[in-house]
Amino acid sequence: MRWNKKWMALTIASALAAGSLAGCGGKGETNESGEEITELTWYQVGDSQNDDQTVLDKVN
Repeated sequence: MRWNKKWMALTIASALAAGSLAGCGGKGETNESGEEITELTWYQVGDSQNDDQTVLDKVN
């Protein structure tokens, strides 16, 4: 019984380690000057506000 718990713990730890390293590496998309482009996703709860476009213009 004790061997099964150790095996399961090792398997779970290996899966977590592999999953955490899966996002590392690989260069993203770059622009003309070689700088990496970052794309942000914005979620807004509720209805849009009156000045949404003004805010987005300043952010961009």
